[in-house]
Amino acid sequence: MRKRFALGMVIYALVFLALTAVGLKVLWNYIDAYEQSRPMNTVKAYVNSVTTQDMWDGSEGLLDTLDENVRSREDSRELIAQSASGALSYAKKSSESTDERQVYVLRSGRQVIGQFAITAGEPDKYGFRIWSVSDSSFDFGYLMGAPVSVTVPSDFPVSVNGNVLDSSYITESGLIYSALEEFYDDYQLPTLVTYTVDSFLGEITLEVADREGNPVAISEETDYNAFLPGCSQDALEALDPFVEGFLGRYVTFTSSANSSASGNYARLLKYLVRGSDLANRLYSAIDGLQFAQSNGDILQNIQVNRYADLGDGRYLCDVTYQVQTWGKKGAVETLNNLKLIIVETTDGLKVESMTRY
Repeated sequence: MRKRFALGMVIYALVFLALTAVGLKVLWNYIDAYEQSRPMNTVKAYVNSVTTQDMWDGSEGLLDTLDENVRSREDSRELIAQSASGALSYAKKSSESTDERQVYVLRSGRQVIGQFAITAGEPDKYGFRIWSVSDSSFDFGYLMGAPVSVTVPSDFPVSVNGNVLDSSYITESGLIYSALEEFYDDYQLPTLVTYTVDSFLGEITLEVADREGNPVAISEETDYNAFLPGCSQDALEALDPFVEGFLGRYVTFTSSANSSASGNYARLLKYLVRGSDLANRLYSAIDGLQFAQSNGDILQNIQVNRYADLGDGRYLCDVTYQVQTWGKKGAVETLNNLKLIIVETTDGLKVESMTRY
């Protein structure tokens, strides 16, 4: 009797354990299904799985729009990696989320770098719906740099990250030097151009070099006239005495103190291009000079402000000179400013054009 009772208890215990195991398994499966159906588990798993390669792969469209002459694709990818090196986090976009689909923004630190969505699947045997990532995207447009421009002489090379920019980067051309503005209608003169670079990530600096390859700094205060081509030493040695001689005869001509306007013009003409507008203009002034009131003009000081080699044997001379004039009220001193276009001819240097300022 006791043996039969003991056997029954064993059988009962085994059945109980079996039923308990089955119940526990069902419970565990239920709990597991429930856990898997929780949206946050899917969200966290996705965020923890995001890699730098995922970000690069998701940025191919952006990378395709960039100018690789400004910054290489590899360097742009490195900027993306650096910008997304902070801890990743997420935030739900309630305005775009529904019971079937939830949308989240993905952040690196405080910066939004993309978004993703999770979608609920069909109910399982427990009635739970499993969420899965249905789409994701990355947006590193915030790394796009603002266009950068620089204005330089047309023969100055401009580069970025060691790459010299070609003419396709020129957005404005034919810009004038203020020192030459009076002469552009009559001559082919040096000009300025503007280079503009865009379609790049991060920040860049355009590097400018002069005609000899030396670095040049350009700012809002830059005096572009200082970049006009200079004159050779031989040219300077010829220009200095020529300008002094011209001014001496020009002052004598305009004062007409010796009452010999025609003779003064004849002597001045040796410094002028014959037949030029300037020569004709000064000739037409002879009659008026017969009535000049000066009793004597003395050229006192000459200050050459700028020489520039304009090419084709032409030179700019910007000069200031002081004249002492004797009149009815005694001596009066005046400062005068001229810009001269001087040209090399078979008969030596001659003044071809002139403006006062």
